[in-house]
Amino acid sequence: MDDLGGIDVNVPAYSSKVPGSGPVSDYPCGPKGTWAAAWHIGSVGNRICPLVHNGYAVSDGTGNVVPQMKADAAKTGGLEKVLWQQGPDIAFTILPGQQHMDGEWALAYARSREYSSDYDRMARQQFVLRTIRSNVKPCSLLPKVVDPTNGILKDLGQLFWTDMPTDGTTLSTLAGLAQDVTGDSVQHFSLDPSTLDSPSGTTMIMDNGWAQAQYIVKHGLDKAPTATASSGSSANPGGGGGFGC
Repeated sequence: MDDLGGIDVNVPAYSSKVPGSGPVSDYPCGPKGTWAAAWHIGSVGNRICPLVHNGYAVSDGTGNVVPQMKADAAKTGGLEKVLWQQGPDIAFTILPGQQHMDGEWALAYARSREYSSDYDRMARQQFVLRTIRSNVKPCSLLPKVVDPTNGILKDLGQLFWTDMPTDGTTLSTLAGLAQDVTGDSVQHFSLDPSTLDSPSGTTMIMDNGWAQAQYIVKHGLDKAPTATASSGSSANPGGGGGFGC
């Protein structure tokens, strides 16, 4: 995410009809008598806190990234805040509104689930991915992907394996194809209780929901428009037909 320069995110205000919407926070909680009880005792949403929850663990495992998180948060006018830190564990809040997120803040927004649910987290992860697509022009990003010194492929290191060719020609073709996949044409689906015929309020998917899941997977793209080869991208207008940058 930092290789992309962060992303501009408009965190949606809370709506009961929109999973994952509204503010996101994570902080310690624990039973009475524990240090974490100073933050919260007992039930918070779906969490009973029978054991101590230490808060949100930042990605580096040390907490060295937190000063930069605080500096970045200060630029959002209070929409992002680090409220407390103990080593790699923090308490944070992210409020609705337009804001810029670096990699750590985007990860915290998409990853935290302590006081929401896996389904809310899944919705936020989809939202972040769609936002990245809206922020990034694939053909403009291509040089950052293939740069042998500081490129995204190099930064991925051993975190990513593929047998897809990563030569410039193949990646240019894929980036040119992605250039035509705009926000309006991106389809996304959530396989959660609300879409799989499960009782309201439950966090479980019932047996009869699997047939609905299979139907969504099979027919979700039935109304997607048919792809056609372009006559060239904006970076290469009239480029001889087909996809490519």
